[in-house]
Amino acid sequence: MYEYKIGLALVKNIGVNDKGLDERKAFIISQIKIFNEKSTRSLINPKHIGLGKKGEDDIQLTKTTLVVTLYTQEILNTPGKAVRLLSQLLINSEEPDNLSDLLLDKKLFRSFKAATTDEIDGSESIIDLSAFSDADLIKALVDFACDRQDFSAKKRNAVDQMKKIAIENGLLTIAGTYRK
Repeated sequence: MYEYKIGLALVKNIGVNDKGLDERKAFIISQIKIFNEKSTRSLINPKHIGLGKKGEDDIQLTKTTLVVTLYTQEILNTPGKAVRLLSQLLINSEEPDNLSDLLLDKKLFRSFKAATTDEIDGSESIIDLSAFSDADLIKALVDFACDRQDFSAKKRNAVDQMKKIAIENGLLTIAGTYRK
C-alpha cells in the first residue's frame, strides 16, 4: 500500500466573511466517504482517503486548504489527479454546503505536496500554502538574492527549480525576461 499526503488549495480567493472549507467539514467528510465507496471498487488501482477512527484523523482543514491522505495499491505518478472524483463530488452534490460557489474558471483546487519530512528527526509536518502570501515568497526570494553569505547549495537548487517552473509556466522566457 502506498500513502500520499495531498494538499488541495482553493483556486478562488475567498473573503474573511465567506464560508470556507473548515465550516463545511461535515459535508466534506460525507463526500470523502462517497469517494471511498466508489474508488475502492475500481479494478485498476483501488484507492481511498483515510478517515481514521473518528472519521477525520487523516484530513486537515483550514478556510482555504484541505489536506488528505490517499492510500493506493499502486504507485501514482501524479497523486493530485487521483482525487479528481472528490472535487466533482464536492461541486456537484445537491447538498446546500456543496463547493460550487468556490469555483473560479471551472476550477476548484490546485494540488500541492502537502507534507515535508524533517531531515534531522524524520518528523513530518503539514505544509499549508494558505499561510504564505505571494508577497511573503517574493520577499524571501529578494532576501535570499541579496544575502550572499547564506548561499547554500540547497537554497541555490530551490531558486533554480523556481526558475524552471517560471519558464515552464510562461512567467519567464528563455532569454530571462519577464512575460506580461
